[in-house]
Amino acid sequence: MTYASNELVLATVAGSNLVYKTIDQEEAGFENAQFDVTSQGVATLGLNITQGRNFYPNEFVFAEASQNRYASVVLISETLAKSLFGEQSALGQTIYLQRARRPYQVIGVYADKMLGEGAVYEQQWYHSTIVPQAHFGSNNVNYLIRVKPGTNEGILKDVEDVLYQQHGRIVERVEFAARAKKRLWDGRSTFAFIMIGISVIAITVTGFGIIGLVSFSVSIRQRDIGILRALGASQHTVLKTLLLENALLAFVGIVLGSFTALWLNNYFVTHLRAQGLVEPWLAVLVALAVWLLSAAAVYIPVRKAAKIAPARVTKIN
Repeated sequence: MTYASNELVLATVAGSNLVYKTIDQEEAGFENAQFDVTSQGVATLGLNITQGRNFYPNEFVFAEASQNRYASVVLISETLAKSLFGEQSALGQTIYLQRARRPYQVIGVYADKMLGEGAVYEQQWYHSTIVPQAHFGSNNVNYLIRVKPGTNEGILKDVEDVLYQQHGRIVERVEFAARAKKRLWDGRSTFAFIMIGISVIAITVTGFGIIGLVSFSVSIRQRDIGILRALGASQHTVLKTLLLENALLAFVGIVLGSFTALWLNNYFVTHLRAQGLVEPWLAVLVALAVWLLSAAAVYIPVRKAAKIAPARVTKIN
């Protein structure tokens, strides 16, 4: 069993859980799932230390939440070590945690295992640290208990009864980590499906909007198209010309829209600490999908316009 500070294997973490390589105030830092643990923490979490060593007993710090006492050493994940130091060894290096930039010396590196929600949200997978310190007396304290595989839910009631033995304690929930994980990703899945639904509706409306605009444009240019046909332009030539015109307009719109989206993304990340995720391949894929949607939407009205008989439209006053 171990004290687990404000972090669980998959739980919401505060935005202040950042890790820095230097004390430079201009450094952005990396999102980090920080696990403050007691002496059984490494064993409870089942970590595999691949480099360095585990904590010594005299390195653990136990203090009241109001006291400014902190540990001086830390274990970090392999992914975080690579993000901070590249191919260099992380052992013996000093890192700085949270916005206060408290210094900790790296004494060991463990195999990637834990996912802190905040780090995952920022697309910084498996960024986590283990700190040998416990601050008691705060409003929110978590405990992690390692049980044998196949243990039934009856143990949850036993654990809850033990926790309530301390007078005045409020127990929010006692559950298996698998349940916490399911609750987290169920919420994410629901949000994802909602966004997919909104996107499908937006794409459908956009497609019909493009069809309507092109149909209107073609209807007021029937005489011009008829004159082109009368001057010898084939249906194929008219079709190609109108499709090329639409493709150029769509390209200009995609470029302007992309620059606007990038500017807004940078503004929100800089001023509102919103999630900023711009994958080049994804941006190219979206731009291509929009261009293909535009081409597909205009094909039917353009094909219809290319079949306009010159004699019919040139008689219009």
